[in-house]
Amino acid sequence: MENDLKSLLLIGSEININNKFNLKFPILKEIIKIGYSNIISAVNIVYDINFALYNNEEINKIIEENDWCSFDTINFLVALEMQSDEKIITNYLKSFFNYHIDDVNFIIDENANIIINNSILTKDDFNKIAKVLELAYSLEERIEDREFGSAKSRKKAIEMRINRAKIDMIQNKDDSFIYQLISSLKIKKNNEEIQNSTMFQLIDIFKRFNKEKEYEHLMQGVYSGNVDVKKIDVNAKHWTTKT
Repeated sequence: MENDLKSLLLIGSEININNKFNLKFPILKEIIKIGYSNIISAVNIVYDINFALYNNEEINKIIEENDWCSFDTINFLVALEMQSDEKIITNYLKSFFNYHIDDVNFIIDENANIIINNSILTKDDFNKIAKVLELAYSLEERIEDREFGSAKSRKKAIEMRINRAKIDMIQNKDDSFIYQLISSLKIKKNNEEIQNSTMFQLIDIFKRFNKEKEYEHLMQGVYSGNVDVKKIDVNAKHWTTKT
């Protein structure tokens, strides 16, 4: 299934979610117009809201006490927001589906069900969306999808992810992820190709380009006699193999 999804994403195809609706993925010029931070913020809420809300002690305590998955948390918060003028999570959800479905009809009904094009969003739908997002935006595996021996080990995994994010932010300094990606690809692709590619396609090109450069360096080592071909499988390192 994962390889099928990757193939569809690679050719820029829409992904069908349980015969209810199709997810499309914005191309770079649309991403820049909307704002990458706006899109990825909405994506992160849908993908792994339990991690996104980790610093909210009140909500996090409720999540842990009830052992909620992301779908449970979203349902709870949407129901809570129905009684309030603040619609933070609801607006993130609305934005996400507006970005990823053409002419979407997004409704929260009186029972706090999320309705997408006249179909109730189920836990199964939600989990399939999350799997697609993981691939489409090259996201780290959801915390809830991992096996933990205790709440302590779960907390440690979350803290490790937060620390990695902080390190990435320091290393990137003022350069955004999207800027660095474009800058890297301009030596390989023309502006039109880059602008009309989705995030999945851009990241795939970037990974393939890096693998190609690594292979070139390896072969230079082989030809110069600095790399012993008896100790390394050169074919397994070819740039056409899995990234």
